[in-house]
Amino acid sequence: MTQLHADIAWFISATSLALAIGLRFTAAPLRSRRYGWLMVGGVALQAVIGYTQYFLHLPAGLVWVHVTGSVLLWICALNLYLSTRERPPASAAAAPRRRPPPSTLSQCRTFREVLATVATEVISRGEGRQQVLIEPVQAGGGEAT
Repeated sequence: MTQLHADIAWFISATSLALAIGLRFTAAPLRSRRYGWLMVGGVALQAVIGYTQYFLHLPAGLVWVHVTGSVLLWICALNLYLSTRERPPASAAAAPRRRPPPSTLSQCRTFREVLATVATEVISRGEGRQQVLIEPVQAGGGEAT
C-alpha cells in the first residue's frame, strides 16, 4: 500500500510541476501562476513529510502534519482552479458601457429601447397629459410618408 501511495505522489508531483511550467509559458493570470508554483512547493513539502514518516515508521504527530498538508494542498488546488479566469471589479461589472438612448422611435433597435423611448416621452410631456405621439414605421424599416 505504501508503494501505491508513493507512486500516486510521484504522479501528482510531476503533474503539478508540468502545470506550473505550462501556466508560466501561457497567458495565464499572474495569480494562477503563483498558485501553480505554490502547489509545486506544497507537493514537495508533502513528499519530504511522507518520506520522513516512512523512515520513522509512522509517528502519529507526522501523520497529522501530513493530513493537514493534504487539506491545505486541496485548498490551494481549488484556489488555483478558481484563479484561472480573471473577473472584473464589481464597480466595472455593475456599470456596463451603453450607447446613448435613441431620440426617436425609428432609431430603436429593440423592444426594450421602444419602451424606454415611449416612457421618456410620457415623463417629459408631464404626468397630467399622457398622450404619446408615435411615429408610424413601415415594415421595411423606413419611416412612413
